[in-house]
Amino acid sequence: MKYLLIIVTLIGLSACKTVLPEKDPRMTVSGHIDKPAPEKASIDQAIPPVVSQLPVIAVPKPVEKLQTFTVVATNLPASELLFALARDARLNLDIDPAIDGNISINAIDQTLPQILKRISRQVNLRYFIDGPNMVIQKDLPFTRLYHVDYLNMSRKTKSDVSITTQIAATGTVEGSGGGGSNSSTSITNVSNHDFWNSLEANVLSLASNGSSKGSVISNRESGTLSVLATAAAHDQIQEFMDKVMSSVRKQVLIEATVVEV
Repeated sequence: MKYLLIIVTLIGLSACKTVLPEKDPRMTVSGHIDKPAPEKASIDQAIPPVVSQLPVIAVPKPVEKLQTFTVVATNLPASELLFALARDARLNLDIDPAIDGNISINAIDQTLPQILKRISRQVNLRYFIDGPNMVIQKDLPFTRLYHVDYLNMSRKTKSDVSITTQIAATGTVEGSGGGGSNSSTSITNVSNHDFWNSLEANVLSLASNGSSKGSVISNRESGTLSVLATAAAHDQIQEFMDKVMSSVRKQVLIEATVVEV
């Protein structure tokens, strides 16, 4: 009886054991999901080398300070003063024999361009420095080109506004005619925008400066002004052009911003 119970127990335990199916060696796939490991050579090529030394940045050169001069002259001929300035500045001088007039000036620690600018206000001359040479010429009209960044277009706007008002009277006596009042108002607004014609007229006025020597030739398609004027007039024209173009660019920027919104 004892042996019978042991045999029954062993049979019950063997029945509870999970039996797995046998694996077919043909169905096993080695490394099917795993990604292949990258080769060490490709990894080394992808990583840039370590920067061991930064590039040397050149030290900015200090701005060369212009030489200053002190000049005191009273009723001195312009040619003598200019020769003295050229000698002190170690420059070669070419001077127009038509330069005449006397100079009275008191300049303390000023650069050569500053002194020449003050002299040109007393004597009709213009100057330029080309390397070691300083050239002094009589301020006769010469041509200079100005570039104008503006489209070749003009605009004319006209608007009409009419207002009519009629007021009828109340409380009239029977048999009498009705009273009232009529009012009519009409407003017409006209705006002409012709940038190029206005600019040419203004520049011609500055170039002429009360005389008939100045002239202005415009090429609106290329945005170019050719102006014949003296050096003093060209300085005024350049200042005028800078202010006009600055205002025009602000106006264009405002219009572009409104369109984008």
